[in-house]
Amino acid sequence: MKPFKKKFVAAVCDRRDCRQGLSPVGAHRAPLQLGRLLLLPALALFTPVKLFACATCYGASDSPMADGMNWGIFTLLGIVVPVLVSFLCFFIYLIRKSEALAKAAEKISSDA
Repeated sequence: MKPFKKKFVAAVCDRRDCRQGLSPVGAHRAPLQLGRLLLLPALALFTPVKLFACATCYGASDSPMADGMNWGIFTLLGIVVPVLVSFLCFFIYLIRKSEALAKAAEKISSDA
């Protein structure tokens, strides 16, 4: 084994067989990684169903709170959509302007 690899293996692994190169680095960590991998789906499986919905959505859909939430969504859409449309119009303006400048440059170069 090269000296650098020996130092690396000794730093990563505290087991004697790992330092001597008899087992691959991190082989004894596989059960721990498998446990971590299975922990998240198990937690998601046993999470109560009530936690998946907010208090407004979980209640009656015709309540004043749900109406207020819907108005809030429409208000935000009323702000975001015009801003996005203005960006779109600006880029269309730039495209048309650059095409007009390109045509004018071609006309000048063809006349000369």
